Amino acid sequence: MGPSSSRCRRPSSISRRVIGVGSGEYSEARRQAPETAEAARRWREAAAAYGRGGAEREEAVALEKEGQLLAEELDRFAEARAPLERSLAFWQRLGDASTADGAEAKEHRANTLYQLGRVEWGQGRTVPAIERFRAAAGLWQDAAKPAPRAIALAELSQVYLWLRHLELAGEALAEAEPAARASGDGATLRLVLGQLGTLRRRQGDLPASESALREALALAEKGQDAEAAAWAENDLAQTLFLAGERAEARRRVERALSRLPATGSAQLEAYLRMNLGWMLERSGEAAAGLPQLERAVALHRELADDRDLPGALWGLGRALAKL
Repeated sequence: MGPSSSRCRRPSSISRRVIGVGSGEYSEARRQAPETAEAARRWREAAAAYGRGGAEREEAVALEKEGQLLAEELDRFAEARAPLERSLAFWQRLGDASTADGAEAKEHRANTLYQLGRVEWGQGRTVPAIERFRAAAGLWQDAAKPAPRAIALAELSQVYLWLRHLELAGEALAEAEPAARASGDGATLRLVLGQLGTLRRRQGDLPASESALREALALAEKGQDAEAAAWAENDLAQTLFLAGERAEARRRVERALSRLPATGSAQLEAYLRMNLGWMLERSGEAAAGLPQLERAVALHRELADDRDLPGALWGLGRALAKL
């Protein structure tokens, strides 16, 4: 059990897809699928039924499943908190005894803490998010589960990046990268490398950023994940642009845009349009960048993305001022 490395990302309410900040992707189609919400309702019903029958363990598992769907798939963080906290309380009572039950409880507790970290992060509560992600990573280390541990550490690094604590973000990723490589899971390693590439760009080490992001892109393409590849291409383009390779950066974003039909992701399109418009404006082509930025603003508004809309509006204002 644990988080899905193919979906590990910043919650949409605080996702940062502006130049120089953030890395990651998610399945927007899955988030919008009515089947996902229906599955969460069914887990809620199962938890209630188990509770009436006095089956506490089964109730705790069902609550965990409901909370995970709400937090990780649906971004309904406020709703996810209660079932996750109830599940966590049970696994904490069970304890960490060196028995099969204790080992299972530790993994359930780790996953529930991780999902609660996403809830805190999704609601902008950075301090409790850090505590939850740290605790989850520690429990997964004890359970010898390198992939979910690496994901929790990558999420922790994202919070630190948002807070501009670059040194702490680096410490988290210094633990996450070897864990990801040891896991043998390409999606987990891709996630961590994407985060590492973002950190190195923020630190001004563009060659290291490019190296990490090229490896992340190669892993996405190897896994035939069009959405992950588009995000990786976008992140790499940001680094290349800052390194002065503007034509190559633009080509990368345009190639990422060509992947959109295979992803159906409006949020991905919003970020790609915003970044392409930003690059064109910075390259003295404000008129060409204007429609890209206008489209990005429209998409962020459609998505009710109040946290990222200001960045698109800022870019649009700059482009308009240069006409």
